[in-house]
Amino acid sequence: MPKLSKHFESCQFEPSISTLQWFTCLFAYNFQFEVLQKLWDVIFIKGTKMLFSITLAIFDLLEPKLLECESIQEIVRIMDALPTFITDIDKLPIYCSQLKYKVSN
Repeated sequence: MPKLSKHFESCQFEPSISTLQWFTCLFAYNFQFEVLQKLWDVIFIKGTKMLFSITLAIFDLLEPKLLECESIQEIVRIMDALPTFITDIDKLPIYCSQLKYKVSN
């Protein structure tokens, strides 16, 4: 996601601001339990590398909205409101399993 990466740099946003919390809490702070069940199933069945695949899928799904942001504050606001922007959670595990999100060891 080169466009998103450049945009993050121009807004001085470091993705680890959000991803650190996602990884340490296994997304528990950001999603409701019904969603967590699906995400955790994928993580526990396919392994911890799915954390990265899910994260890439989230950034890809949010890319159009994130590219509209003009400041780090706006980006953080979107990251904090993550569940409101990802509404079709049934597709997220399928989406993150697509070939472009494969993460190797």
